[in-house]
Amino acid sequence: MAGGCNIAVSAAASLGVDPAVDPRLVPDRGAEVRGVVQPEVAASPPPAADVKPAATTSVIPTTAPAIAEPNLALGINLSHWYWLPHDKSIEGIAKYFTGADADQLKAAGFTHARVPFEPQNLWDEQTQTLKSDAVKRYRDGITLLTSRGLAAIVDPHPNTTAWADPAGELAITEYPAFWRALAGSLSNTDPALVIFEVMNEPHGLKDRPERWPLLQATTIKAIRAAAPSHIILATGDEWGSIGGLLRLTPTASMLADSRIIYSFHFYDPATFTHQGAAWGAANWRHLKKIPYPPTPESIAAATEATTDPAAKGEVNWYAKQHWDAAKVRGELERARSWGARHGVKVYCGEFGAYVSGGSEAQRLAWLADVTLPLREWNIGYAAWDYSGGFAFFTGRAGARTLNVARAEAIGVGASK
Repeated sequence: MAGGCNIAVSAAASLGVDPAVDPRLVPDRGAEVRGVVQPEVAASPPPAADVKPAATTSVIPTTAPAIAEPNLALGINLSHWYWLPHDKSIEGIAKYFTGADADQLKAAGFTHARVPFEPQNLWDEQTQTLKSDAVKRYRDGITLLTSRGLAAIVDPHPNTTAWADPAGELAITEYPAFWRALAGSLSNTDPALVIFEVMNEPHGLKDRPERWPLLQATTIKAIRAAAPSHIILATGDEWGSIGGLLRLTPTASMLADSRIIYSFHFYDPATFTHQGAAWGAANWRHLKKIPYPPTPESIAAATEATTDPAAKGEVNWYAKQHWDAAKVRGELERARSWGARHGVKVYCGEFGAYVSGGSEAQRLAWLADVTLPLREWNIGYAAWDYSGGFAFFTGRAGARTLNVARAEAIGVGASK
């Protein structure tokens, strides 16, 4: 683990993730994690005058409007099933998420699940062919969802797959070849329920911004050659952030394809959503009592609780950003407006707040503030994550408990 330390490894173990491969456990990625650029900050507490009074948190409506893509209305990320599994054995992966768990998702009101996987686990680089047994096991998981009427997003999460690195030289030829084969193997699945996502959070391209649009367009052509009817999720670079989406100019053929939807991820402000996390930006582990939305009193408490000088400076910076429901809405509006300008649909594939830091009541407020405008605008979304560090479910496979307060905050049950 580059730039790692014992505290990050310990925290990773407690969350059941592998610090050797999880990108959230690489502190030297610091400000780039999640596509959030942390500013340089001074190590002095903010004056109270810099903090606006807290805005009223969005109220969850009793009914939800019809979503543009009904099967993508409300989802969850199954982060430790085929991607960074707690038990890496074939049996352990099979037992992690069961039919009873899928039934529970459906009964709660979820419409889909994003199913991450490491590309090299399904592709033999030497023979340039799919690993048939591994693909079958992954497809069995997809079927577990679709057989219950839940849509499934086929979601490559490349962490250790060198040939899937968009900044690498192999990706431009090998990644589309992989996707052509995978899409072909899944082409006989229901196009209404099985969705192909080009890649999770492409990044590392600041010096070569032209590479991701080229790789994405090439990959989409490969997918379309094998599966002409399935929905495809495209995205921008810079970790799939809204900023990355705004820099993306879809090609004419992409714009002509009504079955392409454009995804973005949202974790802003990371100072709040990732406080206490022992991975990513160096300051996060030192942040304590970061409020949302901030008030002069709550910022003073956070400044006192945060003893690390650099982290204390970030509290000072955060106080001046005035994050509240209106600002969250404004940031999300940038993605909505981009979609309207290009005449395409957008989708929020990840959002969430780390459950071990800060106030649960304020996490619920942030979750509601993110999802309310998305529902207003008929934009589907998927929460991060199922049972990891941002969990909406706890307990053993087949007998998990839904955190009702978090579920209600993101609109579960709003349409019932």
